[in-house]
Parts: sequence; structure tokens; C-alpha cells
Amino acid sequence: MRRLFLLDPTQCFAGFKAAYLLHVLPMPLRHGGVAPDPDWLRLQEAAAGFPRPGR
Repeated sequence: MRRLFLLDPTQCFAGFKAAYLLHVLPMPLRHGGVAPDPDWLRLQEAAAGFPRPGR
């Protein structure tokens, strides 16, 4: 099965609300013991090299 994920350039135009961060930050901890998707890791590594707006 193929999947499509649409990525939003978060914090590109506005920051996160504190209530949202408190809701989503624990999410990765809920999936303990599950290996991360290699494609996701490659995407994350590539995105880390992009310059941030305004810098």
C-alpha cells in the first residue's frame, strides 16, 4: 500500500501555540519500542540542512 503525506512548513509564517505543543510533544513517547521509518529519518535529516526563514 502506498501512502501520501503532505508536509506543512511549520513555523514558517507563525509559531506554535503553547496548548498545541503540550498536546503533541508527548506523542512520540506513546509509540515506544517501534523503530522509526527510514524514509522519515532521511527526510528529517535533509530538512535539518535547509535555512530557516529570516536568517
